Amino acid sequence: KVYKETSKILLETKNKDIKVLMIANPANTNCMLLIESLKGSVAPENLTCLTRLDHNRSKFMIAKKLGVPNHHVRKIIVWGNHSSTMYPDIRFAEFKTKNGWEKVTSVIKDEAWIRDIFVPTIRTRVSAIISARGKSSSLSAASAAIDHLRNWLVGTEPEDWVSMGVYTDPIYDAIPKGVVFGQPCTAINGNFKVVEGLKIDDFTRKMMQTSANELIAEKKSVIS
Repeated sequence: KVYKETSKILLETKNKDIKVLMIANPANTNCMLLIESLKGSVAPENLTCLTRLDHNRSKFMIAKKLGVPNHHVRKIIVWGNHSSTMYPDIRFAEFKTKNGWEKVTSVIKDEAWIRDIFVPTIRTRVSAIISARGKSSSLSAASAAIDHLRNWLVGTEPEDWVSMGVYTDPIYDAIPKGVVFGQPCTAINGNFKVVEGLKIDDFTRKMMQTSANELIAEKKSVIS
């Protein structure tokens, strides 16, 4: 009912170029429901969900580990659902040095730190904040929403991408059709494009599939 009413309001604006950012959790599934309730009256690419908060946290944690400014890290990816199944991927990440940009993994080689500290910290950050403060990090989410909209509407930095929850025909085989999935995107003037051609190793594919399965289960639970 909520999404029927919301889609009606969006249609009443008679603006097919309207941009919608879904923040309320479960953000990915909420965004999917709104897209499908609109039945193509508003293009699916005009609705996205917030993955940027997880992206920003990943970027900050890597920058801190390297001892560099936050803006000296680029090409972080957060795949999947905004939940404990998301997968922060640093295989393509780079950081700025006096000699230019270098791969993050050329310095952070500790697989145990990545697997046992970095990934779980990003995945559980929301629940950790709620446990500590009794409420979510609304200011961080608001800042991430601003970042998301700025890059979506104005553009991403050259040689960089950002993580966005998007509803697209799958480019990567671990991503199913019909869900909103966190993926690396570039954007300019309100149009985003999923980054193509990234090599997905077996472990990353497994992590993506776990998150995809969760999104499929969420979709079935709300549609059935």
